[in-house]
Amino acid sequence: MGFTLITTVGVGTRDGKTLALLTQGFLRGVVACNRVSIRNARAKGQPLPRLYESGVKYEPEPWPKGVEEFADYVTVLRRGWGDCDDLCAARTAELLEDGEPADCRVYWRRLCQCGTWDDGSGMCSGCGQPPDGPLRMHCEVRRGICFACTVRLSVADRRHVCPTCSRVNSGKIEDPSRFLGL
Repeated sequence: MGFTLITTVGVGTRDGKTLALLTQGFLRGVVACNRVSIRNARAKGQPLPRLYESGVKYEPEPWPKGVEEFADYVTVLRRGWGDCDDLCAARTAELLEDGEPADCRVYWRRLCQCGTWDDGSGMCSGCGQPPDGPLRMHCEVRRGICFACTVRLSVADRRHVCPTCSRVNSGKIEDPSRFLGL
């Protein structure tokens, strides 16, 4: 039982922050679906393999430009690949089921003509020129461990807050796509 959701998102906006917020909502829905799948598999005595031990690889989606699929973890396992949002949603669900606060981090970046991804500085680290490629979405996991003092973060108002140093959204960033072949 279940359903396939097909929708159009962000028509009429070119604002990256608006698109990131909309994407965040969809990803949180996929994370919730993944958590249900993880729990159901455990309850049946057939736990799903951990993402990094599953043999799944990063692959960009083969769909036409402008089409974005948010695949659940069972789909990713079945076909053996996922893109950044699929892998991020799977890893976030794993961490949450392990009791660690985690969330998906969505941002937009450019691929420079030299082949290096924009690091957000405004200058390409590969060639020293402003990145001039198309703007593309990327997703990573914000783990619930403070990067400054390595204390487990608490969650307040959907923000990760360090109880020791009071930093907000200071969680370590993990990129499953890079670990799995990007």
